[in-house]
Amino acid sequence: MLVKPPKSKYNKNRLQCTKKRMLKRRKQVAEKRLRNGYTTGTCAAAAAKAAAAFLLCGKADSDYSELTLPGGTVCRIEVTRYEPEQETESPAFCYFVQKDSGDDPDVTNGTKVFARVRQADKSEFETLCRTGAGYYLEEYHSDFVRNSSPEELSEVFCKEITVGIDGTDIKAGIIGEVASGEPVMTESERKVLIAAALAGKRTKTAVTTHCQLGRLGLEQCELFHKYGMDPAKVILGHVDLANDKAYYEELLKQGVNLGFDTIGKTGYLSDEDRADNLMWLIERGWMDRIVLSQDISRKSYLSRYGKYAGLH
Repeated sequence: MLVKPPKSKYNKNRLQCTKKRMLKRRKQVAEKRLRNGYTTGTCAAAAAKAAAAFLLCGKADSDYSELTLPGGTVCRIEVTRYEPEQETESPAFCYFVQKDSGDDPDVTNGTKVFARVRQADKSEFETLCRTGAGYYLEEYHSDFVRNSSPEELSEVFCKEITVGIDGTDIKAGIIGEVASGEPVMTESERKVLIAAALAGKRTKTAVTTHCQLGRLGLEQCELFHKYGMDPAKVILGHVDLANDKAYYEELLKQGVNLGFDTIGKTGYLSDEDRADNLMWLIERGWMDRIVLSQDISRKSYLSRYGKYAGLH
């Protein structure tokens, strides 16, 4: 006959103590704050700021770069000047930041992130400012636009490009933003797109469009092809919002350029999705046919005026 041994008071107390220690440890781990680090982009920005300051001032203000992060946090990042062994054709200044990823490191932790800054010659860049000739969605069309033919609207565009806008000598440098709504293109919008194609062909001027939520790009392409517009001079705007890889490639096969031009407007589409779609297209050789922009078209998008809720 087996007799069950009596429970040991000592063992019971020991077990209780072990449980208490485990709970205490779990609480400590849960309450511990992870030490912050910096992204590769932030490190690059800090290094670039230090190099630019040295270029402009002839000396370093300090061994740190001060940056304001998107969330409003101000950080000071240690920077180090790097002097290459060989001199370049024009004076250049290089700084680096040794990346600290904090308590959540990735494989780039400890990497030296370099930034090189030099004075550019005027011949190396051009400041480009262009105003456009065009009409937007039908809800903004005047009676003149609604009652005019495509040929008559085309004459308006051509005059603004070759002579000047509204009696001035200010000439339009691009046709647009001409638009189509969604889910269907209205007759008035169709006329404006035809007029843009006719004027673009005649003046050899580029056309930029508005595709509502990224759609109706193929319908726009059909009009441009039909009326002789060079597709290489067409930018279909906002198509990044479609979030459709097969659709992007179908548009690119029409010979046009795609506008991934709502970057930061995460109320419509996350920037992670934009980046994923962009990389997919680049891997397939379409990089030179994609235009990047942010569509910052209203004061309300700027932080000074309150910042649009969907813009991050």
